[in-house]
Amino acid sequence: MKVVYYSNPHFFDTFLPKIDALNGKVELHVILELTPESWQSAMFDIQEQTISPGVHDAIPFLNHSALKSLEKYWKRCASISIVVHTCPKSMHPKTWRTSRHAVNYIRNLKPDIIHLDDISLRLAPMLIGLKKIPLVLNIHDAHSHSGEGNWRKDIARYLTFRKVKHFILHSVYSREQFIKRYKISGEKVTSIPLGILDMYREWLMPEMKEQPDTILFFGRISPYKGIDVYIRAADIVSTEIPQCKFIIAGKRIAGYQIPNLPQLKNGCTFEVRERYISNTEVAELMAQSSLVVCPYLDASQSGVVLTAYAFNKPVIVTNVGGLPEYVWEGKTGFIVPPNDPERLAETIIKYLRKRSSLKNRNESMNELRKNELSWNRSAERTAEIYEKILRAFDD
Repeated sequence: MKVVYYSNPHFFDTFLPKIDALNGKVELHVILELTPESWQSAMFDIQEQTISPGVHDAIPFLNHSALKSLEKYWKRCASISIVVHTCPKSMHPKTWRTSRHAVNYIRNLKPDIIHLDDISLRLAPMLIGLKKIPLVLNIHDAHSHSGEGNWRKDIARYLTFRKVKHFILHSVYSREQFIKRYKISGEKVTSIPLGILDMYREWLMPEMKEQPDTILFFGRISPYKGIDVYIRAADIVSTEIPQCKFIIAGKRIAGYQIPNLPQLKNGCTFEVRERYISNTEVAELMAQSSLVVCPYLDASQSGVVLTAYAFNKPVIVTNVGGLPEYVWEGKTGFIVPPNDPERLAETIIKYLRKRSSLKNRNESMNELRKNELSWNRSAERTAEIYEKILRAFDD
């Protein structure tokens, strides 16, 4: 079975282990869509380069980049290419011209299945050129997060959904919300969890050690992330636990400002890294933290939780969306109500005072890694979907 897997740098940290696990189960041809805004995105830690628009072999590019240490994740692919967009606008003749080249390239590969890693605003209008090839689509968010609505994405979803044979979401919650919102048959929608993001350990150095009472808020800074809740909780914690460090690390979305930080008590401090965080910094921040906090107001799932698990760090998440599905309460972390800084602070204080409250944390995380959050299991279930689609075509 020949499969084209089409993704972009925003999902690079989940894309890499997924394609590694799929290799051997299918003949996999990978395409990575590079746009002006996707350089230095998530794990894709590369400064923008001058490359002509169109389809290029990705191997020379990846092997001469900061990502070469990750070569083992893609080296078994039958091919790996990049589609380079130089036009910043997703709806523009130059963009569509490049996407037509991508469609022609895919068509010439003659795949049995095309697997899109979420919606591509640039590719969506051109999918009509692939009318006879069944499409599988990952949906990372069943609906837009608070403060992040985008009418262009709505158009792209409309154009893409008409062609999709099967949808994959990454939590039971997201699956249910997606079916309800888009009135799609449940037979066409599967929930497959994401796995633990162990590849971030590639940048872990021996000198990166845990620092006492260090609490980390990491990732894209956006209204739905509940950073104001985290800040208020930090103020409460500082009245009980001295010398705590509260870290805020990530790039904020356009138009959003981090709330004013209070003066903490008892020698507690804030450290703010409001910018793109390199892979080395991710490893450093995770290694140094005592606890990783995700006080989100809404969520589908969280790559931050899966990154924390890679470093065996406990998490505190809110009881929203699919977040609780990724946490074993009292074993790998804690679940608290959303928008409740008092409960968040109470849980942080309890953990810092009594670390033994998560007795078998490492064993629990390894159990998740082998079973529920296994990339190999994810790939097996995905390959089963491919086979089901092709059997239906044969019938």
